[in-house]
Amino acid sequence: MAGLATLEWSDVNGVDASNSIYVADAAAAATLAGQLKTLSNAKINNGNFVQPLDLTAIDPNTAAAANVETARAKMVITLSGAPAAAGLPRPTVTIQVPAPKGTYINGLEGDPTNADIVALLTTVKSNRGETMNRVERVAYAK
Repeated sequence: MAGLATLEWSDVNGVDASNSIYVADAAAAATLAGQLKTLSNAKINNGNFVQPLDLTAIDPNTAAAANVETARAKMVITLSGAPAAAGLPRPTVTIQVPAPKGTYINGLEGDPTNADIVALLTTVKSNRGETMNRVERVAYAK
């Protein structure tokens, strides 16, 4: 059964951000933390999935002074899954990555075919445990 993973971040200036995303289990939550850290210059300070996540395997897990980004700036990734039945909407999940790395977002849009972003499809679930199978959009938001 899917559960909620929560990550708490800070950027190099000490600005904090957090996000909560549904995943299959605690192992998937730890994988998600590593996947999102790959996309972000911010540091993950804390992660939880029913109990605290072991973040020691994420290396490096430091906030970087790059792109002059802050944790308030976000890369917004929208994922979707298959409709449960004909005529029903696709389940969607929106993820906000604080202090995005410039290699993943250029201007207002990012590449939805980037391998690091596509890898999220194997980890992220909807709040009902539905599997995501498509990256709909990668955008920049402040």
